[in-house]
Amino acid sequence: MPDRDFLKIGVELVGNVKYEGDIIAYAFTKDGKLIDTAPVDGDSVALPFKAEELRGTRVLFGPAMEEEPTVEGLTRLNAFEAVFDPRIKEHVVRIPDSIINLWPLCFCYVTGRVMKNGRPVCDARVHICEVDHSYWISVLTDLELFELRKDLLEIVRDPRPLPDPIPDPIPDPFGGQRPGPRPLPNIEPLRIERNLSIRKETLRSATAKAALPTVDLLPERTIAALSSPVASVVRGAILRDYQILIPYLCFYPRWWRYRCDELAVVTTDSNGRFGRFITYNCLGDKPDIYVWVEYEIGGTFQTVYRPPIPCNTRWNYVCGTEITIPITDPRVPVCDPEPDLEDCVVAVMSIGRNVSVSEVQTAAGASEGLVTGGAPFGGTLEPRVDFSRTCLIDKGITHYRWSMRRLTGPDGTTPALGAWEVLDSSVYRHYRVFQGGVLSYPSEQLGPDAAGPVANAFKIKPLNPPSPGTEWVTLNERVDLASGYFRSRDLPGAPASRADGDDSSAGKYELKLELFKTGSAQPVEWETEGVEMKISDQPAPFGTGTVTTVDAPAYNRITVGGNTVAFRMVVHVDNNFCQAEVFSAASTSPSVCGVLPAGPSDQVTLGFLARHPNGFATFDFDVERGDNAIVPIAEATSSALNGYVEAPAFEYRKTITASLLLGACPQAAFAEEIYVNARATDGYSELSLYDARDLGAFALTTP
Repeated sequence: MPDRDFLKIGVELVGNVKYEGDIIAYAFTKDGKLIDTAPVDGDSVALPFKAEELRGTRVLFGPAMEEEPTVEGLTRLNAFEAVFDPRIKEHVVRIPDSIINLWPLCFCYVTGRVMKNGRPVCDARVHICEVDHSYWISVLTDLELFELRKDLLEIVRDPRPLPDPIPDPIPDPFGGQRPGPRPLPNIEPLRIERNLSIRKETLRSATAKAALPTVDLLPERTIAALSSPVASVVRGAILRDYQILIPYLCFYPRWWRYRCDELAVVTTDSNGRFGRFITYNCLGDKPDIYVWVEYEIGGTFQTVYRPPIPCNTRWNYVCGTEITIPITDPRVPVCDPEPDLEDCVVAVMSIGRNVSVSEVQTAAGASEGLVTGGAPFGGTLEPRVDFSRTCLIDKGITHYRWSMRRLTGPDGTTPALGAWEVLDSSVYRHYRVFQGGVLSYPSEQLGPDAAGPVANAFKIKPLNPPSPGTEWVTLNERVDLASGYFRSRDLPGAPASRADGDDSSAGKYELKLELFKTGSAQPVEWETEGVEMKISDQPAPFGTGTVTTVDAPAYNRITVGGNTVAFRMVVHVDNNFCQAEVFSAASTSPSVCGVLPAGPSDQVTLGFLARHPNGFATFDFDVERGDNAIVPIAEATSSALNGYVEAPAFEYRKTITASLLLGACPQAAFAEEIYVNARATDGYSELSLYDARDLGAFALTTP
């Protein structure tokens, strides 16, 4: 450092020193901010201070670190902190062999991926931390100790899987008052020697669900000691076998005590990957790694993943093992979600996020076009397609086009063949621009492309966004992942509201995907051009594991003269609104303002309407007595009618003896609710706007 005075400090190694590595002096302010580092040269080191400035400076000597030096990190590596006497002009630091011989360092590569819905997240900021637990058990009062013992024995005697992580993002669970028998004193964390061979790998991380260690993994002496009524015996057992018991504390937030030291902050690459070498003491235990994630939202980095530390630490992390971090925050985009596939492939993957192509039924008959389980489609359908962009564009195949035609009437079987109609809703893709310190996300319209080879053609997304864009990004999956839009609610006859009646546009529709070369209005012959057609063969949503594809079968191909000219898929569409109504309860005596005079042996008839014209709905009818008691005999669901008889269509009634409704009550009021749940999906979720609900009430009184 120019224009500074350098203070020369002598360094002397004392005793039988076996360490042969470099020795570095690390200077920090008194509050832990790094000032400078300098290597020990021979028997001295030069630091940029005046002698009088040492009074407010902390100087630690230790081995060279891979990560950013911190006081906590150096302390964890058994660094030696020098103490200076301001009255002495000549400073000599003597480092004993008992300290320096602990310095052999090992390197550990911490690596992983940040993913969202199976897609990588780029430019996320990953914080890599090492977790150390405080040696706090020795200062617990006897009362607190037995409370801890009680919790441990509950788990030891009844092993169970670890609880699911708390969804992210979550408030910092350690920022407020920690619940517990009584507040624990603040104590300095001490290093815990971890020399037990234990089964920490059974602790489930955020991406691996393993069972807790079972009782037979604990030494018999530990189990016996934990059951002792003597506090000193219990305390000694916990201290002795602390590392075995750590995983169990995940169940009890009130006992969470630890220190989490940040080792590095890294940014994910274009594949959502991150990695960093960290150092740890070769003579100590393996690092216990915890990670949390930030993402830049609205110009500032915000926490998007930070689950509870005890349940999400990789204890005794196996260096080089990939850590997968699942992001669910809807504000976080994924990397370019349309990969440039190898070879020359077009892969039709899904409709929306939650319906794989493999889940759309293909068997001829009433089920064709329905989702596995029997649900129809509705709303706006968004097919997702991956292209081998480089190969296709090099072949001159630059555009695609989706079309649809009707196949049947609302019942799904009566033929009603319509003409092909092109899906012409605009498709966009966002990309990132950073110029003059300003970050923005313009969008590029892929189609309809007025310059395309045919009307209403859409561009296969180019490899690079328009200049000065740097990369494609996904800001909204319904904008940036859709290859087209089948807006089924815009079909002639589709109801806009419940008052419009039944959906006359319902039925099976065929979707067609064609490829086009620049300058040619003829659809590409896929085999002639060497283009493979693939479909996903796994259910959606696609997770973090490998998602595979298979060659599209003949069912999904439109051929001319033996050559494939288009991909096809049949979907059953139904945008009907459900209807729900609770009928007035009836008995042998007429009701007065909803009050039915009914003796214990009188019969009471309950009923309701649960209608979907084509049966694509489920219902749930509940009856609750005024004393907050459910009346099971009066309830029904679409899968368990419980004695209710349908007559006429979609109207259900049951006659019940009044005493069975009243139970122990001489008279009572009752609330009724019918909820009809439409099953239609747009590939993201069931369309709840088509659901229906109605409420009713009645009272039974002694005549």
